[in-house]
Amino acid sequence: MEKQGKFDYILLETTGLADPGPIANLFWLDDELASNIFVDGILTVIDSKHFISQVEEKKADIDINEAVRQVALADIILLNKTDLITETEKSGILSQICAINSAAIVISTVNSRVDLDKILDLNAYGCDSSHSYLQQNLSLKQQSERVLTAAGNHLDKTVSTVRVDLHGTLNTLEFDQFLQLLLWESQISSPTGATMEVLRLKGVICESDCEHTTILQGVYETYDKRSSNIPIPKEPHSSIVFIGRNLDQQVLESSVQRCIIPS
Repeated sequence: MEKQGKFDYILLETTGLADPGPIANLFWLDDELASNIFVDGILTVIDSKHFISQVEEKKADIDINEAVRQVALADIILLNKTDLITETEKSGILSQICAINSAAIVISTVNSRVDLDKILDLNAYGCDSSHSYLQQNLSLKQQSERVLTAAGNHLDKTVSTVRVDLHGTLNTLEFDQFLQLLLWESQISSPTGATMEVLRLKGVICESDCEHTTILQGVYETYDKRSSNIPIPKEPHSSIVFIGRNLDQQVLESSVQRCIIPS
């Protein structure tokens, strides 16, 4: 970081099955670092020939399979080596991916060859443009059917995607209290009593103390909210995607709904 001049782009590779979550958190927690560079997005490369065996591998010392965790954290997924599998196998893998993280964009590749415009300059965490990855990916019309029906049949059924769409303005204080109960204090549980564990959180929300929509991002227990340059519409609505373990659609929806200011 002491190099003179500016970096055009930094592509940081976490070799093997490393966890990219702490790296993403670093840019939110370190103000000095975040003032110079920002996270553009998390890219996960999947070996389609061995994906199923990787996600069903069980280890005694970890709660969530590392391959499942990487899929859950991804903004973009490269499904590589698709020339080595059948269309039926590919369809099954895509179903497994969607059940874990239906908010990610999946690109099929051979030898990891991909148009760089599809994986760079995503602005996945950004708030400066209505054309940012997050603004587009959380469009109510684009994503709602795909995400809300993503509780499909995959190997680790405890990890899934839940999307909450609500009309109205969120009370900022009450919504922060909800996030803290969920992420920091682990006090929100499913109907079976299992504690909900969020791996990834993303959303575009309308809050009471803001004139513009707010970009919400979170990895594990860390979350960040930043104002966009898009004014809150006359009919405010918020879209939030939770990716994690033991998530329950009804519990999360009712919890966020309680933060809406009565009209």
